[in-house]
Amino acid sequence: MEVATLVREAGVEIGINPEEPLLDEIIAKLKKEFIVHDWQVAKLDSTQWQILGAPMGLSVAIEAMIEEEQEMNMPPYKAHLKNHEPERFSSS
Repeated sequence: MEVATLVREAGVEIGINPEEPLLDEIIAKLKKEFIVHDWQVAKLDSTQWQILGAPMGLSVAIEAMIEEEQEMNMPPYKAHLKNHEPERFSSS
């Protein structure tokens, strides 16, 4: 997903108008830092989001959208493994 689309959709998800200037500012700052792929956005930590001027709610919404997208693209066997603990056998 394009970074600008990701930021806007996450903003809408939490009630921010997609035309909100704050979103444009954050998108511009991401581009200025050469953060152009969603996998790069996924690597940002809370301090970096703060430097970009993103509210906590927006950064959390973006992280959740990326996780959801990754789960949707995960092969079925990996999705199954992610949701189940491995069985533990006793040695007795």
